[in-house]
Amino acid sequence: MRPDVPSPRRDLAHRSDSVPTNHSPAMQSPASGACRAAERVELATLTDLATRRWNRLHQLLPEVADRWTPETVGEFWRGMGFGTEPVLAPVSSRLGNRPVRHRAMARQLAASMMDARQRRQSVATVVKSAADPWVTHAASTFDVPLVRMNPDDMSLERLLPPNDRMRLCMERDEWIVALADRMDVLHLRRGGKIERAVLKRLEVDPFGVRVAMEDAKAAKRLLAAGALGRFLPRSTEDLEREREQTAKRESGLEANSSNWNDEEWLVHCTRRCDGPWPGQSWSQYRDEMLLGSDEAASREPLDTLRRIVRMRRLISGATTSKQTHRVVCFSAVPLPELLRRRTFRSHVSRWDYEPYGIAIRRRAAIDCGLKPVVYGRAFERNAMAEEDRFLFQSAGRDGEWQSEKEWRGLEDLDLASVDPADVRVFVPSEREAAKIAAVNGCDWQVIFVSGMLRQ
Repeated sequence: MRPDVPSPRRDLAHRSDSVPTNHSPAMQSPASGACRAAERVELATLTDLATRRWNRLHQLLPEVADRWTPETVGEFWRGMGFGTEPVLAPVSSRLGNRPVRHRAMARQLAASMMDARQRRQSVATVVKSAADPWVTHAASTFDVPLVRMNPDDMSLERLLPPNDRMRLCMERDEWIVALADRMDVLHLRRGGKIERAVLKRLEVDPFGVRVAMEDAKAAKRLLAAGALGRFLPRSTEDLEREREQTAKRESGLEANSSNWNDEEWLVHCTRRCDGPWPGQSWSQYRDEMLLGSDEAASREPLDTLRRIVRMRRLISGATTSKQTHRVVCFSAVPLPELLRRRTFRSHVSRWDYEPYGIAIRRRAAIDCGLKPVVYGRAFERNAMAEEDRFLFQSAGRDGEWQSEKEWRGLEDLDLASVDPADVRVFVPSEREAAKIAAVNGCDWQVIFVSGMLRQ
């Protein structure tokens, strides 16, 4: 600037020394002065926020930033729905199907939502990312404003060149890590895309990155790079309540493995449930993971059996080979034989039959509408009456499936309507029987089957 031209700052100072006006300090009330001070702080905050966003984009996605200016970046942020407040992005590596992992992540997500709600900030996610369905559901549950970036949205056409839209689709995690002002890493897989993207961000801007400490080993590299670890306390109330219930009923527990006529019973073995329970929607499941206790995440074969006994109902969860009917399934194979020949299926990481389940007397099963499966070749199904086609099952190569001697019933099986003497529960040992006793309102007999297992 030329020496003879006063700077704007000096010119403003000169004016303030002249006759007072409505805008001069001499005429300001304390309230108006406080408002102007707040406005200056807000303007500084917005300027700092915009600067940090631009710097992150320039450092993390330089090939994109080189084609933009701070003004076009601001337009992009506004087009995405980013407001004037910092935006929190809860991110996660792929979760898999295990409810225990879902619950650990959901506890962290619930804490993130409460934090955003308290700060009156929005949360952000990218469509089709691992965290997206969980973050979207949690934002609705906790009533937190949501910015949901959709790379397939054609409205991005004016904001992003075609090549950048394609990259946004391909590198969703990289984009959300670069754009978000604050970040909570809910679940982390070592060496995965999320870890690599967050490590790059921490080199540029270590502000506001937290990582869940559910797996300290997985979080180690992020912590060393400057992220903050977040520990969440665990509640033991539900476990204590269950122990009290069990103690009250253990004294009346009578379980034995005698008086078992195998030809008289049909058996249903329970298994681990990955994801929602039969009859439970994904929305209900996510609510249970977000708002329930840690016990809700335990869905091993014993937990499945406890749920059946507590509900006194077997929910139709299996589907027929044509995916047209929901059925309940039993086997007419004698239980000792079924358990002795069980096999571990590595492709699904579980046993085909577990030593937990429900048995129902054959005549009672027939009264409830259960019927034996019809095994055959695919074309034979069309020859069956429409109402009986749920019973059809391919015999498989060399008739391999026929050995299961399966019985089926359409829809749920109301066990409460069956004479208690016609229903039995089987578990490996007395320890598991005690847990069944806590929910066994029908007083069904409990059978120990540890001696039936193949050694």
